[in-house]
Amino acid sequence: MPADITYERRGSLVRVSADVAKGWRQLKNSFGYWDSARAPFRGDITLKVQLEVAARPNRVGNKTHDFPLNLQGEFGSETLGCQFKTGVLVVRFIICDSLPWRWTKSRNPEVFWDAYPLASMGQVSFALRFWAGFMLPDGLRAGDIREWDTQFCSGGLPSLGKRS
Repeated sequence: MPADITYERRGSLVRVSADVAKGWRQLKNSFGYWDSARAPFRGDITLKVQLEVAARPNRVGNKTHDFPLNLQGEFGSETLGCQFKTGVLVVRFIICDSLPWRWTKSRNPEVFWDAYPLASMGQVSFALRFWAGFMLPDGLRAGDIREWDTQFCSGGLPSLGKRS
C-alpha cells in the first residue's frame, strides 16, 4: 500500500500515512520500509514525499523480519511529528518557517527530517527519514544566487594565468 497524502486546515497541515508493517522488507543491510508518493498541492505545485523507516543497528536490526505491531506512540513536535499505531505511520507537519527547510539540487524547497532514534524496542532502534519536496514549476524556482562583491575572479586568479 503506497503512502497517502492528505491536506487539512486549507492546506496548511499535511498528513502522510503509510502502512509500514505491510511494506516492511529486507533492505541492503537491515530490514525496513521505503516509499514515496506525489500529490497536487496548490496551483502548479506538486508535493513529493519520501518515507524511510529502518531498524538499527544493522547487526541487530537484521533480526527484525517483521515490523513490531505493538510499537505505538507519538514522536516529534507540534509542527513536525509522527505517530505509530498498529503498524501504520502517520507523519504530519504544519507548513511554517520553523521546519527544517533546505533547497534541493533542482532549487525546490524541501522539508527534511532525520529522526534517530525515533523509537526503541529492546536492542533495536528505529530510524525515520522523511522528505517533503515542493516541486515548483520552472517560473517559480529560486534563481541562482550571484555574488558580485567578492575578492576572487570568476575565471581564476590573473596571476596564475587562468584568465585571458
